[in-house]
Amino acid sequence: MTRIPGLSDLRLWQLISPTLPVGGYSYSQGLECAVQMDWVTDEEDLSDWLTGYAEHSLCGLELPLLLRVHGAAVAADPDAVAHWGALLASARETSELRREDHDMAMALRRLLRTLAPDFSPPAGAAANSYIAVFAAICAHWTIPARAAAAGYVWSWAENMVAAATRLMPLGQSAAQRVLFELGGKCEAWIAQAESLSDENIGFSGPGFTIASACHETQYSRLFRS
Repeated sequence: MTRIPGLSDLRLWQLISPTLPVGGYSYSQGLECAVQMDWVTDEEDLSDWLTGYAEHSLCGLELPLLLRVHGAAVAADPDAVAHWGALLASARETSELRREDHDMAMALRRLLRTLAPDFSPPAGAAANSYIAVFAAICAHWTIPARAAAAGYVWSWAENMVAAATRLMPLGQSAAQRVLFELGGKCEAWIAQAESLSDENIGFSGPGFTIASACHETQYSRLFRS
């Protein structure tokens, strides 16, 4: 029998929709600078750049902490939510990435005052982490942890590929091929994140950090810094 998507599925789809007014489309996470410096010039480069970010940053930092915030929220442990969320907020290596995280978290919290008035967002520094707020509302809406993680990966990938189509000669078919490739790796990335112990959570990506830092002073920009 074919499974009909339930309410939790629909809520997740709404959270990861490009129409959600949180401003994710406004940022390129250093990709704009990478394109200008010719680090990313074609479809293959783009796939390598995004795969590299996913395999290191997403798998080593964002997804493990998303899963921990979700688990803490399900367990109704606000102290653990605040702890893991604060770690997320403190892990951004440039002012541009910190501002992106803060602004998107604020936008999502404002929206949820209308959509989920009974929802209590993460407190303290965790309130400045978009992923922490995203994970907590997923738990509130009974969206399973792995589904929430997959949704976050897809939303990130879609935003980055959409940014690439505005920054470089990348046709719609090529963009869909990159998305298709990234989607095929999502399950393995989540499994890698699930296997990570607390002491091994972390990420250091000099290339991505340099691209983000340089973007802050780039002469001409399409995306926010």
